[in-house]
Amino acid sequence: MSRPQAQRPTPPRWRTALVVWAGLFPFSVVYGLWVAPALAHLPVVLQSLVSSAVLVPLAVFVGIPTVTAILRRFS
Repeated sequence: MSRPQAQRPTPPRWRTALVVWAGLFPFSVVYGLWVAPALAHLPVVLQSLVSSAVLVPLAVFVGIPTVTAILRRFS
């Protein structure tokens, strides 16, 4: 039988919010400067759909793991 892994304590909500913000913010700035102007001709709903379809995966798979790894070095 394998040993059960020790569970890490859940981080405070403020830390989770900070990690999500820090993982999303750089992509949001770049998106707003480079991509959003090219989509300005689309209806607002489609602009929002495209931005969320681009930004959420970037944040979840790149930004948040990167910020988490950086913060782990300091804790």
